[in-house]
Amino acid sequence: MTPFASSPNSAAGPRSAVRSLLRKISATDWLIIGFALFNAVLYASVLPLWEGFDEPFHYSLVREYGRTEGLPKVGRSTVDGQVAASLKLVPLSHLMVRNLGGGITFDEYFRLPPDRRAATRSHLPALKPGLPGDGSNYEAQQAPLAYVVMAAFDRLPGAATLQDRVLRLRILAGVVSSVACALALFWLARLLELPAPSRHAAAFIAFSSQMFYATASHAANDWLVLPLFLLTAASGAAFLKAPSRRLGVIASALLSAALLTKASMLAVVPWLVLILFMRLRWRQAAFALWPLLAALPWYIRNIAVYGNLAGMHEFASQVRTGNPLSAALLVPWHDAITQMARQAVWTGNNSFTPMSRDLVFAMLALAAIAALSAAVQDWRCRIPAAEGLLWPLAGLLAASLAYAISVSFWFNNGVAFSAGPWYAQPLVLLLSVLLCSALARARVLGRLTAAAAVSLSAGALLLTWWVKLIPYYAGLSPSRSNIDGVWALYRGRGAQLASQLGETAMAPGAAILFMAALNSLLAAGLAVWIAWRILRARDAQDQATAA
Repeated sequence: MTPFASSPNSAAGPRSAVRSLLRKISATDWLIIGFALFNAVLYASVLPLWEGFDEPFHYSLVREYGRTEGLPKVGRSTVDGQVAASLKLVPLSHLMVRNLGGGITFDEYFRLPPDRRAATRSHLPALKPGLPGDGSNYEAQQAPLAYVVMAAFDRLPGAATLQDRVLRLRILAGVVSSVACALALFWLARLLELPAPSRHAAAFIAFSSQMFYATASHAANDWLVLPLFLLTAASGAAFLKAPSRRLGVIASALLSAALLTKASMLAVVPWLVLILFMRLRWRQAAFALWPLLAALPWYIRNIAVYGNLAGMHEFASQVRTGNPLSAALLVPWHDAITQMARQAVWTGNNSFTPMSRDLVFAMLALAAIAALSAAVQDWRCRIPAAEGLLWPLAGLLAASLAYAISVSFWFNNGVAFSAGPWYAQPLVLLLSVLLCSALARARVLGRLTAAAAVSLSAGALLLTWWVKLIPYYAGLSPSRSNIDGVWALYRGRGAQLASQLGETAMAPGAAILFMAALNSLLAAGLAVWIAWRILRARDAQDQATAA
């Protein structure tokens, strides 16, 4: 790895750094930010009520924080009464129906006569807040910051029904997360000196991902942890390029906020401690870590209440004995890693419907080519040190996913071994930058791989709207899984599809179809433009000139 240079401007104050970043944002950057924002709103609108990952339990936690009756606790906290009543009135995923022991699936819902469906939906707006809680809320151990923010927003007037309140929170979460993640990604890409086409490719790939919006555009805590993680990584990269106590404090403060949002960010702590003590005197490094003290009381409480640092309910429940690390030797790792990788690319929300196996594996194959290119470049000492020291951060995130898989395997007695694809999204965002940076140095192979990744990402997004989500939530499916079958569905049954989609989605079906059409045109146009610029550049130096 080459020695990293110090930049006199890198340690400037946060306000000047933000102003400098905003001045450097190009027209294409703004288009990608707008594209991400549009996707977030569309995703929040098409997603049926409670179809977001564990959304009824997360929103119940929002309600509990809004009542300011004390900190939630597993075993004491319940599912909000209004939420529990609504679960009997809306179609749910088959997994949710199985876990709740009742309810109606999407397939069962659309087999009902239209008048029965209308009668069921008519009861939903009449549900009032304040109903007695029902059942246990297994998400009550989650860190508080995102829920406190959402609880304050949830109490604002203007949303009369439960659906309106949830949609309002989804749009808040999706818009804030998308814009903040885009700005953080551009900051990190500029710190790593990615050429403009590669920077745009990284951002487009990241914000064409269905799983990004499935993670960010629903009521939970992931919407806040994604930008906080990326900002922590970017501030760490800025520190590595120009070490200073101020930048160390900023990175620690961002990580502290991330820790108060989600316990999975504990995996980032060793990396931050490592780079601070590598680049500062030990007293300065220790001082730079003081913002982490803000998160300390929450994790002390986790140990006191749940008996473990992260507050994982698997340990708190005391259903299983032994150590999950010993179970790691029994995990079928090939199957577990394959499943984790596929689901990290595309997972159909709480229904866990899959995307085309061939398409997902093609996207993973391109990522593998980029990773192999990065490994070769590291062996040849072609990766700048600031960028090279971000790879251990990616490794820590991957190790935390492996640990979560082991815990799941241990807790479920070998029946299941999933870490939850939403946990992989911070790693996916970081890799989108690191892999595109490696491809920018890989000459012809890098250009072809990056252009192919952009094209496949756009294709996957189009399939997400028109083949997967919209038909599924309208209770219809193409007669054949090809272009002719999809075209026949929309041409012959478009009016029925729009009407039935409006029954489950959070916005009118016709409006969703119109938004999806505009989004598809924007995605196709951006993909063509970015891929053309990548192929037009001869190497990384030419790309830098094109910026």
